[in-house]
Amino acid sequence: MKIIAVVVTHNHAESILECLSSVSGQVDMILVIDSASSDNTVSLIKSHFPHITLDLSKQNFGYAKSNNLGIEKALKIGADYVFILN
Repeated sequence: MKIIAVVVTHNHAESILECLSSVSGQVDMILVIDSASSDNTVSLIKSHFPHITLDLSKQNFGYAKSNNLGIEKALKIGADYVFILN
């Protein structure tokens, strides 16, 4: 059984590390969908969680569409279950 967590973010540098720390080790994989952050969210993820799969959107599609993109990618990767973390 493969469980993938999908985390959508947009300019959440102040909270992304705590968020990812809380789920790290609890699921088989973490997939972060970054919705065109302009702060240092992406660099923080890359430096503190290099093992996390990071998908960078060129525009902010909003929470619902970004979650749908994440779910679709997780299922293509082979997830049996997708855990949405907000």
